[in-house]
Amino acid sequence: LRGTVAGTEDFTREGIEDGNGHGTHCAGIIAARRNNVGFIGVAPKCKLLIGKVLRNSGSGSYESVAQGIDWAVKKGADIISMSLGGPVTHPILHRSIHLALAEGRTVICAAGNQGSFGTNTIGYPGRYGSVLTIAAHDPQGNPAGFSSRGGEIDFMAPGTNIWSAYKNGGYASLSGTSMATPFAAGMAALILSKHRQNQGQTPINTSEDLREHLLFMSSHPGWHDNSSGYGPIVRFSI
Repeated sequence: LRGTVAGTEDFTREGIEDGNGHGTHCAGIIAARRNNVGFIGVAPKCKLLIGKVLRNSGSGSYESVAQGIDWAVKKGADIISMSLGGPVTHPILHRSIHLALAEGRTVICAAGNQGSFGTNTIGYPGRYGSVLTIAAHDPQGNPAGFSSRGGEIDFMAPGTNIWSAYKNGGYASLSGTSMATPFAAGMAALILSKHRQNQGQTPINTSEDLREHLLFMSSHPGWHDNSSGYGPIVRFSI
């Protein structure tokens, strides 16, 4: 991850160091550079803004998450990747998410890991219909058993046994919609990079514009279901 970080901010009062490993793992999926060790991220030339909004224990508050979103918008983030979630909504979270969308930023959220125990098991902010909500699939492209279900799911991305960077300079294999979300964020970064250079054709000005491009790449763009959305993001002719 050396050379990937353009800015950092700690909203937990614990210090910016990732003592949990989750954030480092997600960052590696998006942006890990080639160094002849480990793996390469989906968008290995992008820059990351790291906002630490959850404590090393994994706990946090909607207020700190909202502060992180507001900070990312002010710093000019194009894509806000959120591998986190809670069981209920909160006005301050709703406000920050929708202000980011109003500024033309793309917000990509994990669906959650509550499986199919209920008609809609998606957490917030993934449950907001205006964000891009990502479920996880297994190596065969089927919805992962742990992946939350619900009508807000847009797409699936790889989320089982994902190898990536980890705390203390190590590597780890983790599973979850937290891993699928940075895959989608990395794809979004590649799409935005291309179309920002080619604004005359299919320009991207809003989150919905970017969603349409991802839709073209999905495995079944013509139909939707609550476990897989429009399917895995598999078409790489962007």
